[in-house]
Amino acid sequence: KKLAEAEALLEIIRIDKLYPERLKTDWYEMEAYLQYNRQNNDSAAFYIIKSLNNSATKSAKARWEFLAAQLLQKSGKDSASINMYEKSIQHTTDPIMEVYARLHIVSLSAEKKPNALQENLNQLLALAKRDKYVGYRDIIYYAAAELELKRKNFSNAEKYLLKSIETSETNELQKQKSYLLLGDVSYTTKKYIKAAGYYDSIQVAFLKELDQERVNNRKPPLDTIAANVLMINKEDSLQKIAAMSIAERALFLKNKLNKLRKEKGLKETDGDFSYGGELNANIPDDIFKPANSDFYFANSSLKTTGVSEFKAIWGNRPNIDNWRRKSAIDRSFNNPTEITQDVIIKDNTKETKDIELSIEGLTKDLPLDIESMNASNGKILNSLMSNGYVFQYYLQDYHSAIETYEEILKRFPTSTPSESLLFHLNYCYNKIGAYGKADSLIKVLNTQYPNGKFTRKISSNNKKNSLSPAEELYEEVYRSFLEGKFEYAKEKKIQADQQFGKNYWTPQLLYIESIYYIKQRQDSIAINRLQSINSLFPKTEMANKANTMIDVLKRRNEIELYLTNLAIERPTEIVVRNIDLNSTNTAKIEVPKTDNLIKPPVQKVPIPAAIAVTTIPVVPNLVESFAFNASDSQYVVLALTKVDPIFISEAKNAFNRFNKERYYGQNIPISTIVINDTLQLLLMGAPFTNSADAVTYIDKTKPLTNARIVPWLTAEKYNYSFISPANLILLRKKKNPKAYMDFLHALFPDKF
Repeated sequence: KKLAEAEALLEIIRIDKLYPERLKTDWYEMEAYLQYNRQNNDSAAFYIIKSLNNSATKSAKARWEFLAAQLLQKSGKDSASINMYEKSIQHTTDPIMEVYARLHIVSLSAEKKPNALQENLNQLLALAKRDKYVGYRDIIYYAAAELELKRKNFSNAEKYLLKSIETSETNELQKQKSYLLLGDVSYTTKKYIKAAGYYDSIQVAFLKELDQERVNNRKPPLDTIAANVLMINKEDSLQKIAAMSIAERALFLKNKLNKLRKEKGLKETDGDFSYGGELNANIPDDIFKPANSDFYFANSSLKTTGVSEFKAIWGNRPNIDNWRRKSAIDRSFNNPTEITQDVIIKDNTKETKDIELSIEGLTKDLPLDIESMNASNGKILNSLMSNGYVFQYYLQDYHSAIETYEEILKRFPTSTPSESLLFHLNYCYNKIGAYGKADSLIKVLNTQYPNGKFTRKISSNNKKNSLSPAEELYEEVYRSFLEGKFEYAKEKKIQADQQFGKNYWTPQLLYIESIYYIKQRQDSIAINRLQSINSLFPKTEMANKANTMIDVLKRRNEIELYLTNLAIERPTEIVVRNIDLNSTNTAKIEVPKTDNLIKPPVQKVPIPAAIAVTTIPVVPNLVESFAFNASDSQYVVLALTKVDPIFISEAKNAFNRFNKERYYGQNIPISTIVINDTLQLLLMGAPFTNSADAVTYIDKTKPLTNARIVPWLTAEKYNYSFISPANLILLRKKKNPKAYMDFLHALFPDKF
């Protein structure tokens, strides 16, 4: 690893005029390895390509081409990377390499070539039909499923994954990967019964540690969710049957009864149905039936006892051939095409096994009166609440929890929502940044449950009391990152992750952590953190920002090279200011006269009546320093407290992007001023013409700050105000921001 010495020796060889031409490829190979160790990916790829003739075999050459393609891909040179992947496909004899080369080509060319994904998918499926690749069909179908997932075709992805499992005879690792992806797809598409079955089929020992953790964390909650969904579906079905007319219900039950009797091996009955026994009274006695009625199949008590004894000896056995053989049973349960049926059958069996095969037996559970209907709705309500709680506290899937809680409100609009429901929904709204909806629920809680325990909990000003120890620890990690205590934050986060896993991560924490790693040029770690935002907190503003950041990081070298070579000639900007901040002359600032102290602009900023009529409220020791005139130009100020310069720079970029989108064509420059060790100001505007324009900007921007502009920055870290150029000079001189905020509060107590 003495790279400097190695580089010196290679340089000596490079300039040696007598160095043999036949050994040049050896030199290229060594130079490629040097550049690889220095993480100069594009240079490493360049020398690998020049040393291809040094590869011993055709397979080795294909491997080198694949490696060069990977390095070019990391360097952002997509076209050259695709070219090398295609050469690797032509030379390789390894089907796995060919499959993954095609996957990389698709990921690189999907946006540039509309049909690239379908073309490569067709080529993959063609490979699966060739005898040469019979032993690799499980990998090929898995790759095909990944391609389908790129275009969100979940049904086809599931189909190919099932084929991958079906053709995976000896590759147990690949089979478990397919089960895992099946479970993830079903979970993403909210097919929780299927997801529970697929996760249950996984042998976690074959998975990576992170995947093991995900499966183990999801399996118990999904079992609960699946059971609740089955209960909801059952009660919905019963209510639907109960809502039928008498004639429709009779016909439906008749068909259902015939189906059940057929499954039991009994004769279908077309005549009138019995309401007490399985057989009609007018059917003549079986000639084989003994007179003492001890015939086994005619004695309900004997049959029930027999079923219990059978279960005690053999357990639950499906009605299949070789039911005695455990291996056959295991294969039948591991058959992926029967997983969901098995879950449903077991539940239905539990409910219908003891049902008497008669109309009376089928109708006894129907909610045909108010009391039974209320009981049925109670089961649905309890199942939905249980699912919402599991989503919220066990899976941290706040969007699914919100959907579940809102479904309760839609299904039972006439019922008064419970205090716990409103509390949990408020919590979830806060977690996703829907603060307006969260605040509206607080009003409902205060109105309907003024003395409730959850209302008191929300109303409590002591935030610490509402946080669990894990949440407090991650809050400390977040604040430490934001304040620039990086080593301390990293150490604390490692400890917290070991103790609590990912359950208490927040998108803000992951985003600012990724910014730190980006500044350290550890892009792979940064991308990992950003991808965690997408997986744990989808459909949020933070996820959108994470996707944008990932795209930029993948093209980082290309962007940096472009910006480095970009020649920019800035025109001289003439800024007219009431006070020159760069002037060495000291201007004396006095309190303006009362009659022109406040000049309210037309229909923009409502000035409090007390200020408009009287003089400025006297603030001790302040009026001699600061002055206010509504017609003065003003900077909009975003005061950032205990925020590291890394994140201040990111906040500045975020506001620049926002201003360009929202105020297109307007010049709103942003500058940074350090007041003291803990406070820095973002000054926005050139400045604004007057206080009305500045306050108008604040009123429009402030509500979007936490939700859209800097969602990774908590509200306690920033504060809005405005300041005139003259007052800014005094503030920088006195370095007493509290004095200025007290002065501003005295003028506008309802705003600052």
